[in-house]
Amino acid sequence: MTAHLTRSLASLGAATIVVVAFGASVAASTPPTEPPTGSTTSGPAGCAEIGALFDNQMALVVGLTSGDPAAIEATFAEITEAAAAAAAAAPEEVAAEVATLAASSEDIVTALDGVDLSDSDAVGAALESTETEATAEAYPVVLQWATDNCGYVQPDPFADAPEPAECEELDAAAAAEAAGIDVDVTDLDGSADVSLPGFWTKSCSYGNGAMTVSTLSFTAIENAQQFYADNLDVSAGVVLDVAVGALPESSLVIQTGVAPAAGGSVPASAEPSPAVTPAVQVAVFEAPVPFSVAFTGDDIDPVAVVAAAEALLAGQSADEQPPATDVTTTA
Repeated sequence: MTAHLTRSLASLGAATIVVVAFGASVAASTPPTEPPTGSTTSGPAGCAEIGALFDNQMALVVGLTSGDPAAIEATFAEITEAAAAAAAAAPEEVAAEVATLAASSEDIVTALDGVDLSDSDAVGAALESTETEATAEAYPVVLQWATDNCGYVQPDPFADAPEPAECEELDAAAAAEAAGIDVDVTDLDGSADVSLPGFWTKSCSYGNGAMTVSTLSFTAIENAQQFYADNLDVSAGVVLDVAVGALPESSLVIQTGVAPAAGGSVPASAEPSPAVTPAVQVAVFEAPVPFSVAFTGDDIDPVAVVAAAEALLAGQSADEQPPATDVTTTA
């Protein structure tokens, strides 16, 4: 992998330009911590094993671009096993190239062993030490074989998210009623879009900002969750440890405009940040149409906002589907 995995890891993290093995440049803005896997169809021997090797290499790429030491380390055993399996199962026509990729994968794991994975300079130096011309030449050969013979589709965790549904389609009245919060839902203040690599949201504000509902779209749940995590500091926010009721466990309950406390809890004495309007928001990623709902105010009960989100989820048709994405992931 490396030049094949990356040619520049001098500044891992948001907005880093990374050149991966197959030669594509991607902007790592809010990368997921776990990439989706590619897909294979029935084919000759070696398809499953080679596909698994590519998927595990992508897992390492995502861990490196997200600067997540735990995610990087978690890939080590899987890559070693996948490399050995791919080399053993490779058909004769690409056996040499697969062996080269397998050896390179193991070299990378060895080079990173003992390196401080939070030190981007050290990680970059370790990866550069494993770069070889043979690996750079082998990667596209094996990828093309897997594409032609196995139907392998290489995932792109940094792909643009598809356009989400219009936020006006969410039942704002049902949300306000379920929350028990008085909001004039006939007063639509306006709407706004935020589109980032891997994440896109459309938001509608009601009652002079008293309530906001948004539709979400993303290439991976991790992209969306990372978007909220990245904005906690600027919004003086914390993720609340509250029951999400009938909502999927991946849902987030966030309080903004507060003074964060150790452990992610908000003490009763916390003073609201003067720069951020206090609000409570619930984001639901695993829904036919992913969405979020937020109410502003320094006395908003998170349980009420969870109830609003439950009403929005219940109001979605079972056969309603979000725009198709190029990748899939598990929560």
